[in-house]
Amino acid sequence: MQAERPISVESAVVRYASAVLATVLATLLRMALTPLVGTGLPFFTYLLAALAVVWYFGFGPAAVTSVLSAIAASHFFLTPAQASGLFGSRPERAAALGFVVITLAATYLIDLQQRTLQRARQEAERRKQAEDAERQQTQRFWTTLASIADAVVTTDVQGRIVFTNAVAESLLRCPASEMAGKPLDQVFRITDELTGARLEPPLLRILQDGAITGLAEHTMLIARDGTQIPIDDSAAPIRSEDGTIHGIVLVFRDISARRQAEQERRLTASIVDSSDDAIISKDLNGIITSWNRGAERMFGYSAAEIVGRPVSITYASDPEGEIVHVLGRIRRGERIDHFDTVRKTKSGELVNVSVTISPVYDAGGRIVGASTIARNITGRKRGEEELRATKEQLQVVTDNMAAAVTRCSRDFRYVWISRGYAGWIGRAPDEIAGRFIADVIGTEGFETIRPYMDDVLAGRKVEYTSQVNFLGPGKRWIHAVYVPTWARGEVDGWIAVVTDLTDMLQAHLQLRESNSKLARANEDLERFAFAASHDLQEPLRLISTLAQLLGRRLSGALDQDSAALLENIGDAASRMRELLSDLLAYSEVTERADSPETVDLNVVIDTVQKNLKTAIDENGALITAGHLPSISANPGHLVSLFQNLISNSIKYRSKEPPRIWISVQETDGHYRFAVADNGIGIEPEYHEKIFGVFARLHSKKIPGTGIGLAICQRVVERHGGRIWVESEPGHGSTFAFTFPKPSASERL
Repeated sequence: MQAERPISVESAVVRYASAVLATVLATLLRMALTPLVGTGLPFFTYLLAALAVVWYFGFGPAAVTSVLSAIAASHFFLTPAQASGLFGSRPERAAALGFVVITLAATYLIDLQQRTLQRARQEAERRKQAEDAERQQTQRFWTTLASIADAVVTTDVQGRIVFTNAVAESLLRCPASEMAGKPLDQVFRITDELTGARLEPPLLRILQDGAITGLAEHTMLIARDGTQIPIDDSAAPIRSEDGTIHGIVLVFRDISARRQAEQERRLTASIVDSSDDAIISKDLNGIITSWNRGAERMFGYSAAEIVGRPVSITYASDPEGEIVHVLGRIRRGERIDHFDTVRKTKSGELVNVSVTISPVYDAGGRIVGASTIARNITGRKRGEEELRATKEQLQVVTDNMAAAVTRCSRDFRYVWISRGYAGWIGRAPDEIAGRFIADVIGTEGFETIRPYMDDVLAGRKVEYTSQVNFLGPGKRWIHAVYVPTWARGEVDGWIAVVTDLTDMLQAHLQLRESNSKLARANEDLERFAFAASHDLQEPLRLISTLAQLLGRRLSGALDQDSAALLENIGDAASRMRELLSDLLAYSEVTERADSPETVDLNVVIDTVQKNLKTAIDENGALITAGHLPSISANPGHLVSLFQNLISNSIKYRSKEPPRIWISVQETDGHYRFAVADNGIGIEPEYHEKIFGVFARLHSKKIPGTGIGLAICQRVVERHGGRIWVESEPGHGSTFAFTFPKPSASERL
């Protein structure tokens, strides 16, 4: 690559001086070479000098070097014999002239080439700078689009996405790599927020009109995951320098926060406008800037009348002094809470108000005014009057309560007493008020309740039941509640509510005695039922046997009606024996189960399946039971419980083969068992009735005595659980019951 001429040597003096110097140096070099080359080739060092000068300093200095070189060569290196004049003989002059011409031509061509190369380099540099500037501008453009807070999407003229920034990816819920190259309407889906109708992106309209376009209000963006985002946007064509449209840019933004702020502003404005309190804003000069309807109602001025006027017109007295004081505190950022004062209405009426004044700040945090909330406290005064009336009514209520009520001071004196308390003590109210408690109820009674009085004076609510020997009523069982009363942050006494329990306790003792007699009667009844059901078994067995013998002996001799009667006798005896057997089982389930022991329910289920094997096989029943726990109970009772439930599931089957599922769940302190089936189900109105003794829903269509579920209920309840049914007709039944978990000692 050829070297460029340094800018520092471009001055004419330096250039032409360099031409002279180059000639001198070429002469000296030729002189130094004369011993080696002789007088031949007198111009070759000068030619090199001229080429060097044209390369570095241009054609002008090179021409000077050429002329000076011809003169120097003629003078110093042409032989004296040949010399004739300045350039010697005619051949030498021709040689010198030829050197000058050749040198000038060569240097001119070299200079021309240099200039051409220089212009080419400058043009290339200019283009490179222009391309760099364009790249930088493009990079700044894309960087700007990527970094602005709005979502930006650009497309080509076919409407295919070219660029999306990070905000657009976030709002559309789709990465840029997946959106690139897709049609805009596949990614940017918008609907009318009010009607839900699908809206088309304004692509075609922009490409046709070439104008900036915005979407209609209430536009909802549907993101890829279905999220609905309210937006507003604008779209514009992307033009080249010649004005040709080669795409569009779509800018949109999430206005959810703006919507929320607008809603909050509307809500705040609605609250302010609908408040019964007067809400007034003023600047730091005391000039009213806003006035709500509550203020209109309270003061009588409309907003149009008073906005822009000084707030002092509503002050009753010394407006200037109060305004200076209030605004001074507001300027310091202080808040004035519940300041009771008097204001004046438009009609001149004075109104008692409670005022709260707060500083108002602008966006920069500067205090620019004050907001005042004024509440008419006439109602509060009316309330105070009503409170006094309520206290009087409370006195009436306490006077007529069944419980005795009194208030006592911390120095153990009566402050006030209800008429009920006074009547219970046996004295008039004015004989008790102000007196020491010990003087009224006696020393013994006072010492009995003294610890409870000390507790309530310590600030604790006290509730107790005790027998107290009162001076008037004598020994009485009472239930008392003491509630401390407070004044200036400390207990100043208590309120006592005393209920006399003596008569109630006596009634309770009588009830307990009656319950004891009833329990004994139940035990006698159970023993009788056991004996009766047991003793009647033998006569019924004899009746059944005799009916069978009589039928065999008179076989063929009886007519059809007589044979049927005889068969009915046998069936009735059998049903009676079955009924007595169930009654016997029912009576055997005694209080809390006799002799409970730890029973493995998996063994119980195996026993029940063996007992019901015939019924299971005949009906094709399938019983499914998970692993069941061990519980503390009477083994025979558990067999009876599960056998009755499973037997009922088989008997009350649907058209499908019986399917029975036995499961258990653990709850807090209990097991919850369930026996479910696919049977005929039970109407909801019979869910409670079926557990009664002799309760049958299907008459004689399905055999049974109606005692099985009563036995189940008694077994469960005697072990501290409960049993219920969940069923609908045609959807099977689930009998659920609970049993307590065995304690640690029972599991050992």
